Amino acid sequence: MDQHVPPSIRPADIDNVKEIVGRLTTRKRPQRPKSGWTARIESAEKAVRRLALIGLAECAVLAFLSRVFDSHPLVETVLVLSLLVTLLLLAALISPVLLSVPFFRTLYRAPFTPVFESLSDDMTLDLGMVIELMECEREAVEYVLAHFRHHRLAFERRGMMLAGALDKMGFFPALVAFAMLIIPTWSHLDIWIRELALLVPAFYFLNFLSYGLTQEMDRAIALIEYSLAARERADQSAE
Repeated sequence: MDQHVPPSIRPADIDNVKEIVGRLTTRKRPQRPKSGWTARIESAEKAVRRLALIGLAECAVLAFLSRVFDSHPLVETVLVLSLLVTLLLLAALISPVLLSVPFFRTLYRAPFTPVFESLSDDMTLDLGMVIELMECEREAVEYVLAHFRHHRLAFERRGMMLAGALDKMGFFPALVAFAMLIIPTWSHLDIWIRELALLVPAFYFLNFLSYGLTQEMDRAIALIEYSLAARERADQSAE
């Protein structure tokens, strides 16, 4: 009678898989030459983003000081500065629209060119790491995949707890809904509720920025699953 042999996982195998998955998730595409338009927009975006972060830090410091010294002028300053930070964040969101102008021009002239360029880059960059995963211990790959998938879902849910599911509602519709809700009641709100309310667009912005991270994690998970499926097909063919 055959005895049941439980699967074994060695820490060294897990570390090896983690290293490959880390490279697979964080790998960068080689940058193509940038046009003058793109370089100017990206430079302006970095400046606006830097000013917004500085303003956000100043808001936090001034809000703390206004609370400590019970100063109404400081509270008013925080409100004005919060509005300026919100406007800067909105201005930073315009840059992707401006950067996409050359993309849409190319899309109009040759609709599938950007898609196949991106596809070619991804396939070339990922192939070597997928082959490495196929050569790793299967149980270690399954183990790392289970944890990676869990952290991916937890990361998304934390963002949803702060700003809701923007992938279902959309960033700009969420801002419009926030404005429609807050503007009629603004004069009736307590001063501290106003300050907290102005943080809502900032949470929307952070959740919007996190989409790129979740997209890369989804790509890595899909490729890990592919490596396991390819290994299983190879084992069945060998039998």
